[in-house]
Amino acid sequence: MLGIVAILTTLTVCMVTYVGYQAFGPQRASLFFTREEKKDWDRSLSRGLGDWLTVSNIVGTLTSLATVYVFFIGNYVLFGPWILVCIATLYVGRHVTERATHRILADPDRRHRLEAVDLGSGVIASVLWSDDPEGRWMSRLGKAISLAGLLAVIWLEFSVFADILSYVVGLRMPLERTAVIFALTFVVVHFTMRFGLRGFVFADLFQSPLILVGSLLVLVGAALVALDNPSVEVLRGFQHRLPLAECVLFAVATVFLNSFLVLATEPHWMRVWMFGEREQTMQRYGVGSTAAVWMVLLAIGFAVSLATDPGILGTDSVNALIQRLGSVSIVLAAGFFIAGTATLFSTADAHIFATILVSAYDTRRGRISTEKLTVRRPWFFSLAAASLAAAIYFAVKEHDLPFEKVVLLVFPIYLNLVPGLTALWLGLKPRPAHMVMSLILYAACCVLAFGEPHDDFLWTLATPLAPVVPTLLAAAPALLRRRGYAS
Repeated sequence: MLGIVAILTTLTVCMVTYVGYQAFGPQRASLFFTREEKKDWDRSLSRGLGDWLTVSNIVGTLTSLATVYVFFIGNYVLFGPWILVCIATLYVGRHVTERATHRILADPDRRHRLEAVDLGSGVIASVLWSDDPEGRWMSRLGKAISLAGLLAVIWLEFSVFADILSYVVGLRMPLERTAVIFALTFVVVHFTMRFGLRGFVFADLFQSPLILVGSLLVLVGAALVALDNPSVEVLRGFQHRLPLAECVLFAVATVFLNSFLVLATEPHWMRVWMFGEREQTMQRYGVGSTAAVWMVLLAIGFAVSLATDPGILGTDSVNALIQRLGSVSIVLAAGFFIAGTATLFSTADAHIFATILVSAYDTRRGRISTEKLTVRRPWFFSLAAASLAAAIYFAVKEHDLPFEKVVLLVFPIYLNLVPGLTALWLGLKPRPAHMVMSLILYAACCVLAFGEPHDDFLWTLATPLAPVVPTLLAAAPALLRRRGYAS
């Protein structure tokens, strides 16, 4: 029964999303916006809808299924109350995003590119681009890092959802689960390819509320399950399984990661192109709404730490919770799949669209190759993407890689863009050497992390800090100048 409810709920949210796409994003021959279409878009936003779109898109993009939703619920027991630092540092990131974006756009050439009709202007490769050899290298590095980060997030989203849905439905064999991730990837990629920019942006208007509603249902269920245990120890929810040193390292790494969580990811610069000044002025509301959703997830994680075996983590812990919710009420169990499917769509479609844009950006000419945005055979592109996601998923399962480590290691890839963006923020010319150094340090941390025992997270948690030294080196001329040590 629970498996049938999971499938029906997932299909229902998919159908609602499809109807939303049909209403707001009719099928297009190209993902490219013409000059007149861009003017129409700007006029539609001027009628009061733009603020709601901006906030809902921020919430939908930041509330990732793999790195936020399941992480908060399934890995709360690792960090306990230390996980609150994730929410607190969202506000640090808001200030960094507002100030850095304002300073970066103060450059007339860069502002002109990001205000252009060309849809491909809203990518980080364009922000880093300049008409000289070093500027083109910066743009190439930015494009490569962005693509790696986007593909990693997309794959993580589908993998985590496939794991959970397969378990609840009763699919245990790797090939069966691989078929699930193939189907999920095909559907979401095909929707995005068919309906383009307007479809997924407007879809966030109802996906973000679905995330909140579904999460509240799960919270009620998790609280009932915890209270149903007569021997529950409330103090256990305030404990952490990892050693104190690793929790402190997690907090320090999270401060750096969340400070640049928005600035160094492609959806932010897409919103700068789409919404203009609203992307900066509405950050406080978007971050506040995101923090509210995250607090609900943290409360669920707290309840789960009381109600389930503290020895299980990640998707295994979420699976156990769903089973317990189903024993209380099918409606409460359905709440997870309402929120989970909406989260999957709201994060994945934005990243899929960004992947298409970034891959079409010509770093030699500094502009988009519009011919690459023509949708000739969306089903073929979707089939290829689904096959690749399924193949990687099967390989990870076959080699029994520690999935919690995979999530924590691949998500911070985008932080390798921080040295270049920080240089632009401080009015300096970014240097490729700083981003190359960051990539080398990041790769070294990944190698050391996979060499650790599965339950040791020291190097895994240190990975987000790999770009810190290159960022300080990139910022050094401006910092020294402010203190009078350089002219």
